[in-house]
Amino acid sequence: MLYFSTNLTEEEIKVLIDERRKTINKLENQRSLIAFLVLLTLISVFLLGIVGNILLKIFSVIIGSLVLLFLIGVFPRQSNTDHLEDEIEELNKLLSIRVENRLKQEEIDKRTIYDVILKVKGISYRQEAFSDLCQELIRESDDIPYLGYTSKEIKEELIFGGRFYKYLPFEIPDVEFIPESDNEFDPNAVKILVRGYHLGYVTKSKNRKVLRLTTDSNNEFIKNAKIYGGDYKDIDPESDKLRTVKDSFKIQINLKVLKK
Repeated sequence: MLYFSTNLTEEEIKVLIDERRKTINKLENQRSLIAFLVLLTLISVFLLGIVGNILLKIFSVIIGSLVLLFLIGVFPRQSNTDHLEDEIEELNKLLSIRVENRLKQEEIDKRTIYDVILKVKGISYRQEAFSDLCQELIRESDDIPYLGYTSKEIKEELIFGGRFYKYLPFEIPDVEFIPESDNEFDPNAVKILVRGYHLGYVTKSKNRKVLRLTTDSNNEFIKNAKIYGGDYKDIDPESDKLRTVKDSFKIQINLKVLKK
């Protein structure tokens, strides 16, 4: 199984495929040329063996043998071509995925009527629920804290500054927007639930629009909660040593509304 970076663009994949096809053609041309030279050498040795004297015959056989050994030694192996063809096959699969994803995204973009990143209002009052959700995600995660990097490796990653977080961001599609018309402070209040945890509300500046769009049966929705942050390591500016900083998780809600 061959692996290529999932960050490759369509154009980059096409370039890699083209390069490998050119290499295969080059190998095939080399094989044809070497096969021709081998045949020419054999014919030359045969003809010299017929018309030449004994010394010329011996000399021609020696030189012919050396030439043949050299040509056989530089003859491109079929395994090289097979490996390149396997790579082309994998790249074509990756290209198909890229094209399919692009077409899907273009179709989504055409149908999108609202695309917003929502802050969760009132989450400070529901820190226990948010903490429970974060711990649940950590328990289920297959990621090793700090990606399994050693302190030395983390420090090398931070040579130009920044932070190295203990956990990668969590992406959760299980998001619900629940109208709360009996809310004593705001009849347009919209609760935000992530995996069933009530974390807060849509901000007042956006709750009416979110309520109208998410209750319209003519719309489809792409909802996603991103939980990020938490503990991290960085370089202490005073001691220039690696340190661990305790920090809280943060959350943002991505809502995309599409026309059916």
